[in-house]
Amino acid sequence: GDVWVRGEPQEGVAHPSVRGALVALLRVNAGGVATSGTSERGEHLRAPEGRLALAQATVCAPVLWLADGLATALVVAGDELIPVLTALPEVGWFVIDRDGRRRWGGAIEVVYSA
Repeated sequence: GDVWVRGEPQEGVAHPSVRGALVALLRVNAGGVATSGTSERGEHLRAPEGRLALAQATVCAPVLWLADGLATALVVAGDELIPVLTALPEVGWFVIDRDGRRRWGGAIEVVYSA
């Protein structure tokens, strides 16, 4: 999902395989937060190699459209895109690998990760 935030709210990240469960809680100052993956809308994303690099990706960015585009690109490209995102000011990322491992970096604060 995508959300526009103001202030200092905390945003929950849905678990990619357990409906109704959270996998993380993020502190976001302002801007857009977008999560991309296949858990809610099914297999609607396509990768050139035929297999998505990540199970799910959440990106925080100054504007929602940027967060949305980067989250989708991150699910498809995976680790190749992480250095680019980390170098962008005010952009943070939280990913779940296909094996369930969670990683994050850039301008993001993870308050909780299950």
